[in-house]
Amino acid sequence: METRGSIVHGSSFRRVLGLVSVGLTTVALSFAASTAHADLRYVRTPTKALPDGDHGSAKATCPSGTHVLGGGQYVFSGLNDATLDTSTPFDGDDRGRAPDDGWKSTVRSFSASNTLTVFAVCAGSEPSYAKEVIHVGGLQSFTGRTTCQRGRVMGGGARLPVSFDDDAWLESSSPFDGNDADAQPDNGWTATGGVGERNLDMTVTAICGSGTLKYSADRGTAPAMSFGEAAADCPGESRIVGGGTEAIGVAFHPITISSPYDDGDPNNKPDDGWQGEFDNYSSSDPGLITAFAICKV
Repeated sequence: METRGSIVHGSSFRRVLGLVSVGLTTVALSFAASTAHADLRYVRTPTKALPDGDHGSAKATCPSGTHVLGGGQYVFSGLNDATLDTSTPFDGDDRGRAPDDGWKSTVRSFSASNTLTVFAVCAGSEPSYAKEVIHVGGLQSFTGRTTCQRGRVMGGGARLPVSFDDDAWLESSSPFDGNDADAQPDNGWTATGGVGERNLDMTVTAICGSGTLKYSADRGTAPAMSFGEAAADCPGESRIVGGGTEAIGVAFHPITISSPYDDGDPNNKPDDGWQGEFDNYSSSDPGLITAFAICKV
């Protein structure tokens, strides 16, 4: 079984996660941004062992007084050994109803050697959250999207409320470009998911805000029965606030990794870009993957 550690492999995956080598701690770590981006906070959970033949979940909770702008997960697994069911902002136990309190990811795991790390990017300024619910089921993939009514998209996610036996998966969760004049993927969030055993609702959430944002992307390929990888850098001195992953081109291509990363600079924070990975289940056809980085100037 090929596995992936804190230094990820492949031509696109040349990054480290910005993790402190503390083993399986019980405390989530929070990293403050540099002075130029002092409002940003980067939170990651302890690395969690996933079960063999069951779901595993983790939540990265934003510090008090901050709101989630984006998030994702790093799934350490072998080829065709895990699928992602949920990667989404969540609402905690506060009085508000907005899903602004952190990030939750749920993985369908087929091996006890798999692990999960969840990331949240948080800030004191509160964004807005747009949702869309679509029906999925019948051994097919379905795509939904939700549009930012105010501002530009900063992050987003998708939730499939499933059990392990539902045989569900997310194929893509990424920003999109609408019908406006520019060519930036800044208008909202789109996600593609499927479920084999029953019909259910998938919730797609866009996190929208203001400020000067830059969008970058990187594309990679996946040979038949192999991994597809991509990593998009934040340009200049900008810092990551959110990101997503899109996988296309084969019949079944669940994503696993979609997370911020650290490029090895001295600050040891996962603030330098966004990386994605998917498993190509096809025995004959190649696939494509695009990682999107949404960065604050």
